Amino acid sequence: MLYNPYITNTFYFDKLNQNTFNHIKNNNYVYVIDLQNNIKSRRLTFQLGKPTHRVNKLNVKKWLLVNFKRDTMPDIHIVDRYLQTVKHLGIQNDNQGLDVFLPNDSAAQWQKIQTLAGVESFDLAIAIGAAHQTKQITDETLIEVCKNVPGKIALLGGPNDIKKAERIERVLDDNKIINLVGRLTLTQSSIVLQNSKATLTGDTGLMHIAAGLKKPIISVWGNTVPQFGMYPYYPEGKSTYSVHQVNNLSCRPCSKIGHTVCPKRHFKCMKDQDSNEIVENILHFIE
Repeated sequence: MLYNPYITNTFYFDKLNQNTFNHIKNNNYVYVIDLQNNIKSRRLTFQLGKPTHRVNKLNVKKWLLVNFKRDTMPDIHIVDRYLQTVKHLGIQNDNQGLDVFLPNDSAAQWQKIQTLAGVESFDLAIAIGAAHQTKQITDETLIEVCKNVPGKIALLGGPNDIKKAERIERVLDDNKIINLVGRLTLTQSSIVLQNSKATLTGDTGLMHIAAGLKKPIISVWGNTVPQFGMYPYYPEGKSTYSVHQVNNLSCRPCSKIGHTVCPKRHFKCMKDQDSNEIVENILHFIE
């Protein structure tokens, strides 16, 4: 979003303070599209007093799926639900997938990353973390994957993932693993994805960035499920991703977002992942 040429203004706020509200109101926008549709966004749009359309979050259907495992979710991606929200404005899907805009100096930034990592490019980039623990691929699965995938592998993540990356490094002790966790900005991590053959990731933001860059994705699903509509989104007819999940778990999905720990304490949705199958799909994409 930071480098998107189609966005004129961006406002960030954790709490709706008066200065932020006045700044937005003074721009005198004529229409509001609410793609968050929560208490905070409703309060803001109500105070602006402008015509507003809100995305249908399908919360009742999600609640039924989480709590009763009753799947009434429509087979429609969240992107297409967003587009339905603005259909009345004449906006149509161009079927070209997501956009990821990188800065003008991305080539120079990539050269710095190459120097830092000591590589020309990566065969595989791995997003080792996630906002919620129950979306994270386990250390054991990541280690098995790294052992069996040839070439250079980049580990990506934020400061909260540093210890996880160090645990993986200690076990592997292999110079094919390049630990970039906590050393890059989100933009720089996106540049790494752009210069990697494929991406291994859980249900994370980096998964969607990789899809926007049209990179092959090996997606691993824990407590969430693709039925929520958050799977990788590609140009029409050009999907290049695999889905790995432990089927027939009566507790799954246990949340539409995620948990700090597995509510059942067994974490089978991630611990029982088939690492051989994951490796097979990685090799298919990178070779």
